[in-house]
Amino acid sequence: MPIKLLVLACFAWPVAVDAQHVRVRIGIPGHAAPVAVDSLASVFDIDASSGATFSAVETVLKDLKVPIDSRDSVRGLIGNMQLPKLRSFAGSPISRFLNCGSGITGANADNWRVYITAIAFIDKKDAATSTLRVAMVGGAQDIQGSSKDPVACGSTGGFESLLVDRVKKVLAAARS
Repeated sequence: MPIKLLVLACFAWPVAVDAQHVRVRIGIPGHAAPVAVDSLASVFDIDASSGATFSAVETVLKDLKVPIDSRDSVRGLIGNMQLPKLRSFAGSPISRFLNCGSGITGANADNWRVYITAIAFIDKKDAATSTLRVAMVGGAQDIQGSSKDPVACGSTGGFESLLVDRVKKVLAAARS
């Protein structure tokens, strides 16, 4: 991967839009311009306060062995901006979570180096409920060399569903 592209891939620009929503734009290999990650998020209503939801998301990410490199409880943002992975993520093949196209060896997500962005945004609705927005996007680079351009990877929705299901279980266990 060219150094120039790697440097671009490491920049993230969180910008507060209003009291409720955080904007995150990040350079990802395979994408022509910085991606507005928050605009790709799936939205889920959670029957718990924003603080309890944030804590539950943190617990689940740690259980899934997703390193947290971005954690802002005030803005309600937690996750990883740029995680290079090969073959598996959160205990499953990467192709379960991202579609990066395919080649003669199968799914690129399972055979190429994938740069994963997985972020959760927690917004307060009221004292007892919150909105959980989960976004995943990536880019893949062939590990055979740099002769091929990186490709963009889109979410299958698998990670978002997995995270929300586990967050709800953590919150239910905390209530009982």
